[in-house]
Amino acid sequence: RLLFGPRNKNYDPGDVSLLDILGQSVADYQLIALALAALFVIGLYLFIYRTDYGKRMRALAGNADLAAVSGIDPVKVSALIWFIAGVAGGLAGIFIGVVSRVYIDVGWDKILIVIMIVIVGSVGSVRGAFAAAIGAAILVAFMSQVTQPLYGEVVLLLLFIFILKITHTRQLART
Repeated sequence: RLLFGPRNKNYDPGDVSLLDILGQSVADYQLIALALAALFVIGLYLFIYRTDYGKRMRALAGNADLAAVSGIDPVKVSALIWFIAGVAGGLAGIFIGVVSRVYIDVGWDKILIVIMIVIVGSVGSVRGAFAAAIGAAILVAFMSQVTQPLYGEVVLLLLFIFILKITHTRQLART
């Protein structure tokens, strides 16, 4: 706020062409943002599961002490993780700025959903988090078309509570 002021900022996407997809008008820059986000997610997934550094990241997430004993430098791997998180956050800010607006607290209204996605997707499971995030996005997008976006988030929260209750009950039954 000190540097840029308290007012909302909007990106100017320039000349916009609208495309009709399944009866919905979609701007060309929205499709570009979607394609770039998909490429980033696929690239990140391949990086995590197909490279040596991805193996180190997963090892560090699984058991930091064992990873350190195995010769993995936790400081370097953590720095790489934070770098990737920063790049992802920056891209998310650009994508949100193009389709919406940028303000000082952008994202804080979604923090509960993000935490629930990580928990439901199983903490430490990249595949589970991806699956939970895609499922949540599809559910909220569908509910936003049928009703108001807030109702989609409420249904998502109730679904997450239901899933957590089922998984908790299953874990109790196993013990």
